[in-house]
Amino acid sequence: EVSKIANQYNIDLLIENVVCNCSSPMIHWMELVKEYPDIHFIFDTKMAQFHNELESIYEEKNEYLWKKHIKHLHINDYAGGYKEWDKLKTLPIGAGNIDFYRFFSYIDQTQYNGDYTVEATAFSKNGEVNCDMLNGCFKFIKKNKIFSLLIVVAIAIISVGIFAPIIAPYSPFEGNLSDALQPPSS
Repeated sequence: EVSKIANQYNIDLLIENVVCNCSSPMIHWMELVKEYPDIHFIFDTKMAQFHNELESIYEEKNEYLWKKHIKHLHINDYAGGYKEWDKLKTLPIGAGNIDFYRFFSYIDQTQYNGDYTVEATAFSKNGEVNCDMLNGCFKFIKKNKIFSLLIVVAIAIISVGIFAPIIAPYSPFEGNLSDALQPPSS
């Protein structure tokens, strides 16, 4: 039912390999592909490492996932072992034990052309932005040619967020509907 509604509005539903207590996200993905051959996924590097499944993406038998099913990458690091719950934190690229050089090289080989999200907690408890940490993520990505455009897009999004009060100074929650159909005033 949900997929019919999504198709009606040209929305692509994606399933992410999130925390799984009873089995493994990869097993669930395989079951979903059999049931729904046109299904699409978000591949989360941290969750794959958490479930000890990151290595399985490099296997030839799973190559079809990159060609047809994985449409978005959720990039973040992980510093724990198999299902170490106390280490399940958002870490920037390079702060954990994921081999991103290998990962990005593999992604480049697959000719992946989907979207990316780089997750990095850059705000301290007092609200300050840790620019050094963010710059470190971007420097790592910049070394990988496939992510050059991502840097530009991320900077644009961050800039829009920072300058939002200047770009759109009016509240989206306030307005006068009776003035909506009035002609422009001078």
